[in-house]
Amino acid sequence: MPTLPESRCCRETDEVNERREEAGANCITEHDGFEPICLNEHVLRVAYFQYRQQYGPRQGHEINEQYRYTAYRQFVRWCWGFLGRQVRVPLPSCVVRQIRDKFASEENVGFQYPPIH
Repeated sequence: MPTLPESRCCRETDEVNERREEAGANCITEHDGFEPICLNEHVLRVAYFQYRQQYGPRQGHEINEQYRYTAYRQFVRWCWGFLGRQVRVPLPSCVVRQIRDKFASEENVGFQYPPIH
């Protein structure tokens, strides 16, 4: 991963590690819940509709970018619950890699903290 916050193992974040341990998996991406929650296009489409209803549509984004964005949100909701608006956490590199592999793009931005207003 291109930045230090992105170069972390799923075992290094308490919330993710707890979820990983509950399934006895070596990696969070091996948890039985990871694929249906974060990689299933039907689930992501419904989750995006919920996002769009609450916040409005994301303009000018290709479909794979919408899937990635929604998959990242799904993973955070699964491990942390609700964080609040503009609260972000770096995701484990294994999670980011799996999501990027499934919903590829020519350009990935990587983890960014929200702008300070």
